[in-house]
Amino acid sequence: MTIEPAGATSVFNVRVEDDTICTAEIVEGKLYIVPKAAGTTKVTVYSQDDENVKVEINVTVTEPVKEPTITVKEENVVMEKDGSYVIEASTDSGSIEYSSSDTSIATVNANGEVTAVGVGTCTITIKVGNVTKTIQITVGVKATGLTIPDSTVSLKKNQEYRIRATATPDNTTQTISYESSDTKVVTVDSSGKVVAVGTGTAKVTVRIGDITKVISFTVTESSNQMLYIILGVIGGVVVLAAASFGVVWFVKKRKK
Repeated sequence: MTIEPAGATSVFNVRVEDDTICTAEIVEGKLYIVPKAAGTTKVTVYSQDDENVKVEINVTVTEPVKEPTITVKEENVVMEKDGSYVIEASTDSGSIEYSSSDTSIATVNANGEVTAVGVGTCTITIKVGNVTKTIQITVGVKATGLTIPDSTVSLKKNQEYRIRATATPDNTTQTISYESSDTKVVTVDSSGKVVAVGTGTAKVTVRIGDITKVISFTVTESSNQMLYIILGVIGGVVVLAAASFGVVWFVKKRKK
């Protein structure tokens, strides 16, 4: 708004025809209009000295444009190569568009159907207007077989045993896991190393995907082994040192 002629000293007021739609005020020569509700009204700026000196402004207030929302059922999807998955997505406004970040891993059509074509990870972008949402697709090779060398194993306490399990096909992306039914008898780590920690029986479950194998373990006390060491001959007597479980004692045996 410009006041003419330059240097005029008139005081200007402002009037709003419908102040439920907006408010207006003049601050330091500037007109400020604040919208309140959707609709149309008139804002008049006039001279306090002469109301015929005025400016009328038609103001239209519209509802703010609401950003659409996108809802998906799953944000992380694991698939098998050559498998398919339909994205369950919905929006409260507009139509949904889909795109894949890497079509060598997964493709997606206009209906949200994802096809896994290669092994790896990619992102599917769901777009409505300027709003986007992403889901992560991980494509792997499912294991079809699992082999273990033994189904029953006998160990002595404190003895170790390595489960050498193999999965097929060789390029499966699933991993083998191990679990002991009684860690007071045997423990097993993620590499398949079993340690006999107590006497008794326990089972170790070997699992990959939905395939499982079970190995039965029986643990008994360690045998008492004796070690004899000839220390020498004294006066025709052979002197032996015997050791068992860290206890050493001497045995004299007369030489014939």
